[in-house]
Amino acid sequence: MKQLPFFVYGTLLPGQPNAHLWRRLVQEEQVASFAHGLLYDMGSFPMLLAASPDRGSVICGRLLTPKPDKYLEVLTRFDNLEGYNPDDLDASAFWRTEVNVCLSNNRQRSAWVYLGNPRYAEGLTPIDGGHWPSYAAARASEIEGWWASFESLFPSSPEE
Repeated sequence: MKQLPFFVYGTLLPGQPNAHLWRRLVQEEQVASFAHGLLYDMGSFPMLLAASPDRGSVICGRLLTPKPDKYLEVLTRFDNLEGYNPDDLDASAFWRTEVNVCLSNNRQRSAWVYLGNPRYAEGLTPIDGGHWPSYAAARASEIEGWWASFESLFPSSPEE
């Protein structure tokens, strides 16, 4: 398997609830974007679907490059968080997929991204803007309440 960096766009972004999953495990973090995406509100987290150029928008995020000796740990944490099972894609909520992302210097880079299983977004309307933190900030009290109840069930380990 290729050891690509990860493009993150939602709760794994800095300042979001799942950033602790990678905070001390990456060697580089860069501003990046994914062209032609549709971002959906799944309640308290987003789901990204790839779209045609005439339908999608630019999705803002970060490109995370794990430390070489921490790569498998990051991969495992992200796969678990996203419910990705390469042996049962139909049951997976998200699929780890290789895509090209654009860095702030306009260079393209291959990366893993977790794209949503389209069946979970059926009937939903994409959110405008392609920037989850801005969208989430407008719904902060609702989302923070959900995360607080979730974190009480699954507290993070002390080393994170």
